[in-house]
Amino acid sequence: MEEFYLVEEILTPLLEKKQKKGIYTSLSPVIKEKNEVLQGSLLFLDLLDDVYLLYDKENFFKNYLSTLKERLKDLRGKKIYRSGGWYCLLEEEAKKIAAISKWLRKEREFSFYNDGS
Repeated sequence: MEEFYLVEEILTPLLEKKQKKGIYTSLSPVIKEKNEVLQGSLLFLDLLDDVYLLYDKENFFKNYLSTLKERLKDLRGKKIYRSGGWYCLLEEEAKKIAAISKWLRKEREFSFYNDGS
């Protein structure tokens, strides 16, 4: 984190200058090890569209986000914007989950009424 404090210190005058012109932005450091990135995070969905990477050794995170974006595209994922926020809808996966949920409800009913005893 010490390295980030230096970046923040250097950029603060620039950010203040931009604020005077009506441009409001902030820095939000996300510092993760490779294994933490590979575990995934909902935060990464936000970063698909709105991120500027200050440091990305060997383009690891850029490549990760690119792969994530392609995976969402393959799943027909869409960002649905509502009330100042958004959520991700995976159309095909939602259909599969609904079918599995319906099947599980039927199995539970069957098990409850025909438990074999």
